Amino acid sequence: MPPALMLLTVALFHLPASVPAERSWLLLHIGLAPTGFAVVFFVGMKRAGATVASIPALTEALTATLLAWLVFDERLGALGLIGAALLVGAMVLLTRSTRAPR
Repeated sequence: MPPALMLLTVALFHLPASVPAERSWLLLHIGLAPTGFAVVFFVGMKRAGATVASIPALTEALTATLLAWLVFDERLGALGLIGAALLVGAMVLLTRSTRAPR
């Protein structure tokens, strides 16, 4: 059973009274959005080559870190910044290697 359907059944039958009705749609969104993105991601990875498929895989961790900084005001230490710089450098190298030679 897909996670979105599991979450929907739980939300319908066990929705806590503390969650207002106008916010209950968020529970469905939490299940549907990641499932949809995962399907698109893995279908795309099957069709793309290994180098091309690794670029979105690298951006996943970088995007999560950026969103944590923007949304939750998380702080990144020195090692985190070095890791982010390494990921960006790897993505630049990968995009240059996938371009056709001139």
